[in-house]
Amino acid sequence: MPILLWLSQFSRRRPWWTGVLLLLWVGVMGYFSAGVPVDNSYNAYFIPGDKSFESYKGFQDEFGSDEFVYVMYRSRTGEPLLSEGVTNLADSLAQALGRIPWAGRVISLTGTGLAKGGDDELRILSVKEMRKDSSLADSVESWLSAKEYLKGNLFTSDMEWGAIFVEMTSTFMDTTAEKENYSRTVHDSVNAIVSRSEFSPLELVAVGDPLINHVYNQMNQDESSTTLGLSILVVLFVVLVATRSWRKALLVLLVVTTSLVSGMGLIGILGWKMNLLFVILPSLLLTISLAESIRLVHSGDLAASHGLDPARAAAKAASDTGRASFFAWITTVLGFLSMAFTSIQAVREFAVYTSFGLTVNFLASYLLTPLFVDRRTRSPKALKTPRFITNMLESAIERPRTILAVASLVAVAFAFGIPRLKVESNWIEEFSDRVPVKHAYQKVNDVFGGTGSFSLVLQAPPESLLSPATLASVERFQREAERIPSVSKTLSLGDLLKDVNASFHSDSPEFRRIPDSADLIAQYLLAYEFSGGEDLDDYLSKDHSSSQVAIRIRMGNTNELLDVFNALQDRALELFPGMNPTMTGISSLSVKMAKYIQQGQIRGFGFALLTIAVCLVFAMRSVRLGVLCMIPNILPITIVLGFMGWTGIKLDYVKVLISSLALGLAVDDTIHFWGAFRAATASGFDAKGACREVVRTHGRPIWMSSLALMLGFLINVVSSMQSLVMFGVLTAMVIALAFLSDLLVGPALLALFGNRAQPKPAIRANSGRNPALVEARR
Repeated sequence: MPILLWLSQFSRRRPWWTGVLLLLWVGVMGYFSAGVPVDNSYNAYFIPGDKSFESYKGFQDEFGSDEFVYVMYRSRTGEPLLSEGVTNLADSLAQALGRIPWAGRVISLTGTGLAKGGDDELRILSVKEMRKDSSLADSVESWLSAKEYLKGNLFTSDMEWGAIFVEMTSTFMDTTAEKENYSRTVHDSVNAIVSRSEFSPLELVAVGDPLINHVYNQMNQDESSTTLGLSILVVLFVVLVATRSWRKALLVLLVVTTSLVSGMGLIGILGWKMNLLFVILPSLLLTISLAESIRLVHSGDLAASHGLDPARAAAKAASDTGRASFFAWITTVLGFLSMAFTSIQAVREFAVYTSFGLTVNFLASYLLTPLFVDRRTRSPKALKTPRFITNMLESAIERPRTILAVASLVAVAFAFGIPRLKVESNWIEEFSDRVPVKHAYQKVNDVFGGTGSFSLVLQAPPESLLSPATLASVERFQREAERIPSVSKTLSLGDLLKDVNASFHSDSPEFRRIPDSADLIAQYLLAYEFSGGEDLDDYLSKDHSSSQVAIRIRMGNTNELLDVFNALQDRALELFPGMNPTMTGISSLSVKMAKYIQQGQIRGFGFALLTIAVCLVFAMRSVRLGVLCMIPNILPITIVLGFMGWTGIKLDYVKVLISSLALGLAVDDTIHFWGAFRAATASGFDAKGACREVVRTHGRPIWMSSLALMLGFLINVVSSMQSLVMFGVLTAMVIALAFLSDLLVGPALLALFGNRAQPKPAIRANSGRNPALVEARR
């Protein structure tokens, strides 16, 4: 293409200007990339104005932050949970946790005031206070056992484990400068407390939103550095194998590093933040950029090996590869940009800054083309295509129907696995088993029934919300919800009123029910607040116009939880007409992500498939060839998605990238192969002869670029995140299958249909080439 040829000539004529401009660009983008903050909270994943996210923010405005630190404990020696020693230690622990930054109310088994009363009397006492009262000390355990709403929250039914719940005054949505280190500060403070020697007699397990957010953020920073270092080593290794030249290896490294710095710089310019997807950016940009550079270097070396001087060899390399590289760049960028169709903000941003980095690489590669070519050229023998590639080609073009039949059977077998593909965005399960926070969450999930939560919010005038009929409907909703296996506990204003009612009647089980009088309900609430009760704000807004039902869930299959969420929402609409029943809560954001993943997969892949097909038609200048060359690229994706379905590998917000991204990448080698095939047939080769000529001249860069991509994606296996590990393995699998498909399925299709797809005067000669036409073209 003329502009690419002009770029390569510009750098040769004005090398100093080229160097200065490149360094200036890297310096500016490097400046903007420095200090980009990390954010793995839900802020990073939901687009502004998202209804679910806005509903959740409204819930937090009404009832305060629902972020928490949850510490469960038990004696290491088997001492009873309510013994004096364990009670005193737990109370000291609760007081220490109450002093961590941004700690709000601390709810603990030992120190929280609970209703204790008699006839016409209500007292708010804690376990610690009751133990000091000799007349009450012996009844503590039986008194607690009667408080059903506390079981599974502050203690287990077998009285083995207790818990401390710290409500946070800040949230992940608070982006003010003074709270920039919110997660890290809380994480470090909690860890410092639970590690104290004074609490060593207790077995402690700590979880919570700030803790896991910090682990994500820290992992983001650490693994980004690790993958960057490994990616640089992969670049050097592959380029040295491909070119056997340190000079060219360093030049290629300069080009691909420019791509990475540009992508990172755009994040800083746009004011975005790094998130988990950023971890794959170094390996992604460096290896994709490397693949294109390998093709360009090989073309220059090949031209120089035939006697051209460096200037003419560089020009020929730009001329020979320009058109195919342009369409390869377009299809790769389209593959990335197709991910912008998802409703997940982090994926949208990822699509933009990776596409920008690849665009910079495309231009920088051709700008520095002359520097890749020197007078110390390699012999044609050193550029020879490996024998195993030529053997694969011969099998494909000599037995095309067999190859296509086998490929079709494999594709059909794996295609039946695609409907079995499940969506999952369980953040805890994403961690590998070597990450301590995963075991902590699993322990809490097993002992206390999970750390996830939904909330049903009702809005109505106080006389409606606090009526016995409404509270009875709420109780019915709770009982129905608790019959769902994923739901471990529900709590509402009704549970608090039942406990107060029983307390006014000497804790009689007969009165552990909702009062049947609106006046009595109002009196009980007033008496509870005057006695020092603090739990009312958790269920009723200040102006008594909103009420919430807290629904504790076991974190599991997100698709199943989405069904539970929708079922509860539908039931709430039936039970509470006119009260604007809204299901929300922090776990609702996880289940909404599952829905967005499904939608994004379908929309993104559909867009990528359509636009890339159109580009291939233009690239091949033939509708028949354009349609045919989609087949070798769809086949690998079908196999991998089917493999995921058959083996139970879940689709999450990271692996949702695979199909669109892989289609954009896999088609690159196809464009170079089929574009060269078209040029070869136009020069007089028949279909089989053209395939042999393409493999002779392009086989080595196709192999080396595929190797670079596979190694680059496999770098992600060092991650502590299961999702990133599987993303790397599965994408590398797609690239490997695409390589095989390009050398087996593609040539088989060309051997059968290639001649019919070509315009005259491409002659079909048994020898593979038309000598008269070749001589005329010379």
